[in-house]
Amino acid sequence: MIIWALRFYSVTSLWVGNSLTRVDIELQKKAKRLQLDSFELRINQARLRLTDKQKRLNSMSPERLFERGYAILRNAEGEIVRSVTTPSIGERITAEMLDGKLTTEITSIEEKTDE
Repeated sequence: MIIWALRFYSVTSLWVGNSLTRVDIELQKKAKRLQLDSFELRINQARLRLTDKQKRLNSMSPERLFERGYAILRNAEGEIVRSVTTPSIGERITAEMLDGKLTTEITSIEEKTDE
């Protein structure tokens, strides 16, 4: 009876030990998979943020403004003209546009009224 009990204990211990080893291996595999999934998720989130920033940056580029019909006006020194009060009549300014530049002479200036 004692021999039978020892054999049973030995076989049971071996089976339980092997089962625990298999479970441990599976847990390790799943933990690695979770780490990879987490890493991939972070990469995808970073990629989405980068794509969003690229879109915003592209929407603010001068080329996009030119495509919508806007121009950048510069005086003879190359400074950007931001107001009608900056240049004077007779001054030459350059308009940078989508497909090139225009140089023109100011013949009149009309300030916006608050009406």
